[in-house]
Amino acid sequence: MRTKGFVICFILGIIFYSCDDTISRVGLGIQPDEDKISVFDTTVLIGARTIEVDSVYAKTIYGMLGEIYDPSYGVIKSSYICQYYPSIGFVNIDEIIDGKIDSVRLIVSYVNFYGDSLAPMEATIYPVNKALGDHYYTNADPKDFCDMDNPLAKYSYTARNLNVSEEILQQNGWLYFLSIPLPDEIGQEYLEKVKKNDLPSLEDFLDFFPGTYITTTFGTGSMLPIDAT
Repeated sequence: MRTKGFVICFILGIIFYSCDDTISRVGLGIQPDEDKISVFDTTVLIGARTIEVDSVYAKTIYGMLGEIYDPSYGVIKSSYICQYYPSIGFVNIDEIIDGKIDSVRLIVSYVNFYGDSLAPMEATIYPVNKALGDHYYTNADPKDFCDMDNPLAKYSYTARNLNVSEEILQQNGWLYFLSIPLPDEIGQEYLEKVKKNDLPSLEDFLDFFPGTYITTTFGTGSMLPIDAT
């Protein structure tokens, strides 16, 4: 009986020890006071205001195309000027039938869009006829660089291009795009210069084709963040 009484006392001692709430939790009890983390909340008042500026530095490789209405800022319209890199070589140049280009298309790609997906819009493409500088701001006037009297093409579209099937979009990684026909003469002239090796460098190519200015000339309600042109 003595052994039984000793065991019972020992178990009661363990229970009493385990329920002693004066023992701090492991970790926090041995943590120095200066390392302890205190949690609290507070309120900070921040004032902000919108300042209108004439322009911002156009430091981006992406363009925005379209026009939308914002209740705070009114009508927002965006266009862009872009240059192109020439392709390396000319694939199957000797297999071109009769040496004639049958079509030239400008592909404008975008991963999403803002606004009304079915708002009717019209894009107009103008040729750049003056070399673009290395640095310019968003208030640059396209008339200083482009032939605004002789557009290369006009193209009607909606942000959700209904000419592109769901299957093609899925195959293309859900990358939306506009396929805009351009004059065949551009491609034919380029082909002839490649055959003669008249465009050996990027500078020579840009002298031949300085770029395009892409803007909307009809419609409102959608904006396209251009991923590549």
